Amino acid sequence: MIPVLVLRPSFVSVLLVAVWLSTATPAAAEFLQTHKLNGDDVQAFDQFGNAVGISGQTAVVGAALHDGAKEDSDFGAVYVFDVATGQQLHKLTATDPTDGDGFGQAVAVSGKRLVVGVPQEDGTGRDSGAVYVYDTVTGQRVGTLIADDARAFARFGFSVGISGNTAIVSARADQAPGVLSGAAYLFDVTTGRQLHKLTNGSATPKDDLFGFAAAVGGNAAIVGAHFDDDLGSNAGAAYVYETATGRLMHKLTSDDGGANDFFGAAVAVDGGLAVVGAYLDDDGGQDAGAVYVFDVATGQQLFKLTAGDANAADRFGWSVGINGNIAIVGAIGDDERGDFSGAAYFFDLTTGQQLAKLKARDAANGDAFGNAVAITGGTAIIGALTDGNGLEIGSAYLFDVPEPGTAGLLAVGGLFAMQTRRRR
Repeated sequence: MIPVLVLRPSFVSVLLVAVWLSTATPAAAEFLQTHKLNGDDVQAFDQFGNAVGISGQTAVVGAALHDGAKEDSDFGAVYVFDVATGQQLHKLTATDPTDGDGFGQAVAVSGKRLVVGVPQEDGTGRDSGAVYVYDTVTGQRVGTLIADDARAFARFGFSVGISGNTAIVSARADQAPGVLSGAAYLFDVTTGRQLHKLTNGSATPKDDLFGFAAAVGGNAAIVGAHFDDDLGSNAGAAYVYETATGRLMHKLTSDDGGANDFFGAAVAVDGGLAVVGAYLDDDGGQDAGAVYVFDVATGQQLFKLTAGDANAADRFGWSVGINGNIAIVGAIGDDERGDFSGAAYFFDLTTGQQLAKLKARDAANGDAFGNAVAITGGTAIIGALTDGNGLEIGSAYLFDVPEPGTAGLLAVGGLFAMQTRRRR
């Protein structure tokens, strides 16, 4: 049964409840929390949930500060789970870790291929970085990605994405052609061959942090540079590229961009649409945040998304994901369940309509639920940096996601009716 809250009994409120119960079926109306994921050996301060990815029946979660057998090592680890059961399938670690590598700082999965960013790996110079490729079925490492022009302190692997056989890897601290200008690279994951190096083409790229966020989907790749200054100091920008050629297609900025919006701090692309987070946008209050939707082919802004209950410091747009016509947005500062407990929002990108706001069933102060998000098919995964019980362990949550048009969410007194339960 779907719970509906009615604050003051009246003819109107009873009528609204009757309409809800008679026109919406539970199966169609619910965004269900199906599993809470935890690694079998995670400990306090591991940051399990700092990065998440999902493809088909495989979910992956990064724990970039996991120590393993050596205390205070921050080697990092990545955990692979079965979406249907929530069962842990593999724990992945570097074969030759060194302190502070940050293995699992970034993760992305497509089909059987998983890419793991290790931005502080020292193989080609201190903090030069690397990306490891794994087979999700066997848990075996099957490749390593390194930039052709690898250099110290580039932090290659800070952000990663994968679609089919094409991976994108950012080096957000790359120093060429300017200090902290950043770079991104496209690779063929089957061969490990670098296909293209992407730069923003700016005459003054210094300190843009191009590559703070990066994603790839189908024939397009997108790279965020949230310190770009074209619309004001740190207003931000994002760049869209053709994956086959590496050609820059568009530089994206928001129609209402301004200083310190941090537009481009989170990006995602799929099905001809790109979504870009600007988590310090002030429309809903100072640092409430916003997300912008663009047509990849034309570069045209289609929608500006904001939370229906936006408040100052929500940081809506801290993380973003997209699958087809559904977008997911993390808002780590949402405080409905406690200070910085966090929330995630779903939108229909054909209309720009908010479909649902979700929170962890065990939400608590400081969880930062929504720190990382990803979505595929009818399932979403949402990372939280604590576990809902006040411990700094971290968690990830799986949710069923209805198709737009079947969600049936009905506003009752300004509230959305929804339910969470475990899949049986």
